[in-house]
Amino acid sequence: MTFSSLYINPVRQLRELCQCHNWDLEFSSSRKGKTFIVEAKVTGKKVLSAAHATHL
Repeated sequence: MTFSSLYINPVRQLRELCQCHNWDLEFSSSRKGKTFIVEAKVTGKKVLSAAHATHL
């Protein structure tokens, strides 16, 4: 195994990035019928960003 072959979870990466910059990270989820929706929201002094994903 090499260091470059290790997989880091993207949620973990986002959490660590937010901790490093002292940003707040919030997750919310909902379900509409058979569709699941997850939203991630990052807020800080100079940042406000949100993204969502859906899964059928």
